[in-house]
Amino acid sequence: MQIVSGGVTDVGRVRTNNEDCFRIVAPLHLFVLSDGMGGEAHGEGSQCTGRGTVVKHCIEALDNPAVTLYGGQQAGWSEKTKRLNSAAHLANKRIFTSAQEHAEQQRHGCDTNRGMD
Repeated sequence: MQIVSGGVTDVGRVRTNNEDCFRIVAPLHLFVLSDGMGGEAHGEGSQCTGRGTVVKHCIEALDNPAVTLYGGQQAGWSEKTKRLNSAAHLANKRIFTSAQEHAEQQRHGCDTNRGMD
């Protein structure tokens, strides 16, 4: 069986710019959707940082399974689940750090939804 996937984003009815982005990494069965928090400062930058960090962290683990895991890990989690959890923690850390270093980015953020089978 072959599964075909795709994605699309839309600016919606309220905003004039689209702060959504996604990435599908078929070899990993990884689907990442990141939504800049509408109306918040630099939401579009946050969503790109979130999405990029999750994807990069998961891809790096393919070549080097010893790449550092961030955040709490639960016993019984699969390696993919641990890596995905770690990627979300790392993305959050990078967005937070960026906001601390750049006053104009205070209150920025994004919601990053990710899935990997």
